[in-house]
Amino acid sequence: MSCSLGSPTVQSIQYVSGSQTEIQSLTLTGTVTGSCQALDITLYQGTQVVWSSTGPGGQVATVASGMWTLTLSFSSTAGGSIPCGKEYSVIVSCVEGGTCSIVGKFILHCPSSSSSSSSSPGCSVTILAITGSDSNNPPTDVIVLGTANGCSSVDIAFNAHVVATGVPVSSGNWNALIQNVPGPGLKCGEGARIVATCSSPSGQCSPGVWTKPMTCPSTSGSSSSSSSSSSSSSSASLGCAQLLIFAISAIVIGGLITVVGVCTGAVWVDWVGGILAGIGVASFVIWAIFCAAFTSCSVMRTVQCLLYWIVTVLGPAITAAGFSDGVACGIAGLATWVGWLYINNQLIQIMVYANCEPSKCL
Repeated sequence: MSCSLGSPTVQSIQYVSGSQTEIQSLTLTGTVTGSCQALDITLYQGTQVVWSSTGPGGQVATVASGMWTLTLSFSSTAGGSIPCGKEYSVIVSCVEGGTCSIVGKFILHCPSSSSSSSSSPGCSVTILAITGSDSNNPPTDVIVLGTANGCSSVDIAFNAHVVATGVPVSSGNWNALIQNVPGPGLKCGEGARIVATCSSPSGQCSPGVWTKPMTCPSTSGSSSSSSSSSSSSSSASLGCAQLLIFAISAIVIGGLITVVGVCTGAVWVDWVGGILAGIGVASFVIWAIFCAAFTSCSVMRTVQCLLYWIVTVLGPAITAAGFSDGVACGIAGLATWVGWLYINNQLIQIMVYANCEPSKCL
């Protein structure tokens, strides 16, 4: 069953009593379209998980009237709080009634910075960061982060092209994922004129203007890379893409061969399938550690969607067919399905680490 999610936003922040640098709890909210009834929430600071629905004190978010709201309490985390002034990302995934996920990013500002900005008269919008979501140049999607004072929503324009309107401001912060970036000139490592303005100002409102180079996963190194290093990067990207495709193929085919071996009683077939699946898992681990950062986002999205449909269609089919043939055969099918689902979830998390927005695969 399909579903889709709106970008998660910060509804409210509870700071530690007497502190202006530590957050005690955080309330997130978002929209849901489709059949999803419950959501798994995972909050990251960089690559570190700081709160999870499956972790200590965690809980899933329930959907009501197309909306979900969940308060993340950090009393069970190390230190009992998380720092403000940092960039966080959140993965929201449906765990009941549908298959969909989305990634949101935001900066949680400290009260001191909010109060200093609110003490100045009038309205103002600020752009804090512009980041390409993948290694394409220009990137497929762009993430824009910023703050606003005296404004409830902002509009964003890239090189005079309006790309987003009514982006909500929550607790002085706003973030937007701009998909299918329009027009030429917005390239990794090059300056682009990006303007954020208040959507409905009550008076004069100072816009946020960005003219610095945009960062992308492939441009984190020196901008003066030689043509030979560029060629090496291209070769590494191609090799890493091939490793990912091989790993997923081996996992899926090995799982199918294993099920056939169990269902037919052919032990040697079972062994062949297990060895092939094991090679696939080992290759996937190697890819995740050494290659994820160099793999094209478009390749990861294609593999993710292929795996999504395998998990959604093929997994239930072999499980049902297996149980119709016997308990052992059914358990083999179920175990294979669960294994594929685990690899799919791991791939989505790795994509987030690599600043690659997972596809909705609809």
